[in-house]
Amino acid sequence: MIRVLPFEDRARAPRTFDTMFEDRKRLFVDLLGWDVPVVDGRLELDAFDTDGALYVMALDADGRHQGSLRLLPSDRPHLLGTVFAHLCPLGVPQGSGIYEITRLCLPSRLGARCRLAVRNALISAMVDHALRAGVTRLTGLVEESFRKHVLTMGWLAEPLGPAIASDGQLLGAFQLHLDDDTPTRLGWTGIYREGEGPHFAPLPDGSGMIGLLPEEGDDGPEHSGGQGADEDAR
Repeated sequence: MIRVLPFEDRARAPRTFDTMFEDRKRLFVDLLGWDVPVVDGRLELDAFDTDGALYVMALDADGRHQGSLRLLPSDRPHLLGTVFAHLCPLGVPQGSGIYEITRLCLPSRLGARCRLAVRNALISAMVDHALRAGVTRLTGLVEESFRKHVLTMGWLAEPLGPAIASDGQLLGAFQLHLDDDTPTRLGWTGIYREGEGPHFAPLPDGSGMIGLLPEEGDDGPEHSGGQGADEDAR
């Protein structure tokens, strides 16, 4: 299942959030070696994990994290606006209808096939939620080899500047334009399959949304350049 939850719900669902932050620490710190804050030796949280952040989470039947991404409103402090503005020489897109995609986390334990299925389901859920919420643009920054893949997924996308070396990596920023045709365009490349995306309904307490993931045994769309453990959004 997929839930879209605000950071403010952490007190209501501590296990769900803690298993996400634990997986982020295993991936970004233990595996990829990022120099980012770690809380209590096991949770990766940064200055942007705060009120206003939204999390699109894939969860197992027990509510434990299986994959996620974070959405930050661009009219509040966010990575491109405060840390990586130099990646956008023509200016950082900001406004009430613009969110930044960060911390795409697909745990290595899932295996390549399942990670790809989870990634595509997270993208589908993110687009559905954004369109319902009136979000018109999404921004982000990733390693340059993965940016090239992001720009060819099917949505209307553009680079926001050249790739620039940072801590031994080439990083580049991008912008995605969303409209009613976006799910169809993503469906052409096998990421969002029309009629098979997450089906949302309100959570019992009215916070967030819940949907269905593809079955773990489903191969999902096959293409080169699929999301790997070392190709994660900041």
